[in-house]
Amino acid sequence: MSEPDFRRLHPASILIELVKVLKTLSFVLLILAMQCMRGAPGERTEIWFALLGLAGVASAYIRYISFRYAVVGGSLIIRQGIITKKNRTIPIDRIQNINITKSFIHRVLGVVQVQIETAGGSEAEAALPAVNEDEAQELKRRLLVSDAAPPVAGEVQTDGRVLYQATPKELFLAGATQNRALAIIAGFGGLVGVAANAGLMNDNQIVDGVKQANAPWMAWGFIAVLLLLAGWALSIGSAFFVYWGFELTAREGRLRRRYGLVNQVENVIPLRRVQVVRISQTLIQRFMKLCQMHVETAGSFASGKADNGQQAQSSTNSTVSPLMEMSSAGSLIHEILPDLDYSDREWSEISRKTVLRHMRSAIIFSLVVTGGLWFVIDTWALAAVPAVLGLAALTGYLRQRTVGWSMSEGIFASRSGVMGRQHHFAPLSKVQSVTVFQSPAQRGFGLATLTFRTASMSGSAAVEVLDLEEETANSLADHIKVVSSELAWLNPDGF
Repeated sequence: MSEPDFRRLHPASILIELVKVLKTLSFVLLILAMQCMRGAPGERTEIWFALLGLAGVASAYIRYISFRYAVVGGSLIIRQGIITKKNRTIPIDRIQNINITKSFIHRVLGVVQVQIETAGGSEAEAALPAVNEDEAQELKRRLLVSDAAPPVAGEVQTDGRVLYQATPKELFLAGATQNRALAIIAGFGGLVGVAANAGLMNDNQIVDGVKQANAPWMAWGFIAVLLLLAGWALSIGSAFFVYWGFELTAREGRLRRRYGLVNQVENVIPLRRVQVVRISQTLIQRFMKLCQMHVETAGSFASGKADNGQQAQSSTNSTVSPLMEMSSAGSLIHEILPDLDYSDREWSEISRKTVLRHMRSAIIFSLVVTGGLWFVIDTWALAAVPAVLGLAALTGYLRQRTVGWSMSEGIFASRSGVMGRQHHFAPLSKVQSVTVFQSPAQRGFGLATLTFRTASMSGSAAVEVLDLEEETANSLADHIKVVSSELAWLNPDGF
């Protein structure tokens, strides 16, 4: 039997690995630069960084000469390592998604990164940091051959039917309705802390400067408005940066997405492996009747690191619509879950006892807070009790009115969120486990939480309904288990 045709990564992977090392050391380099600006670099700093640089070059080169991959029969085989060798076999029929990404450095070097995802967890199963784009497209075609109908001789292969394209207006609104002021404030505070540690400034200078102003409250207000505007601008810029040119197409039982201004991403989602569809809205988006839509497949859209250390794509990879009119969500979700009639769902509310549960928790909290404040502000502490109870009652009432569930057409849906709103839609055929949970507070009122997981959730519950009547929760759990068992034949892979 002949040896398989194992291929190497592109030589540009050496430089890409070095860039990754520099990103890892960026904070240390920033501290060093600030120390150099003070004219007081640490002793032997240059020697240590030279050694780190040599180690980075050696690691990148060893990875390049030792990494091999090949498609053999029905599997992708990856070999790597010189001293410690690793052979990894990934069956093609277990591959969920293939991401092709071009960051700025990839585009400069004329290569792409390929990530292979399976249902094995929340991280990418394997990543090829740098290969030629033509080779990446050929590899994707070979790895996804089991999910597509064979091409017809002489048939013209098209990009597919366009389901959604993001307009500049939608990208602007997507960023404008998700202000990132908190990120700006955290970054500003971190920069001030770094500068203070490096001795470039005293961390009390800003506070002292504000106190010396003619109207300190106006100075603080100006800083707050400035940070809010900076967060707003960052959100808008980020939406254009990440989602520019976003296009969703459907072809041969798959969804394909392309997007990105600098870091360009191409991603393929087999429809038969979709586990959950999620619709999310911020408070402003609810007011404007806008929403985002996301899909999750088994083990999809890794947010951590791949096995080889290559940074995987963020959770934005689950997006199939950065922003769209809520009235258009039904048609798009029908393309993904054909059995779902989104416009004709009747939602069942959770138990009204959730209001009492919130109030009882608030009573306990009020007693603790009042006892702590009694020695400070005496009887005025009692004024906090009705305020806390009123807030708890309002929160419980709003939760009871907004949280809900529905089940029809073999699809379970949950609704949650008081300010923002989340809708989850999961085919019952995808259910992996069902749990009925009761906290001590819920047991006192005969309430329970229903949770079920699909293969996409990697240990975290994506479909959950709080504060159901205990009998209702148990009845739903039994029904879901029966239906999922009856529909198991729809999932020959088990998910």
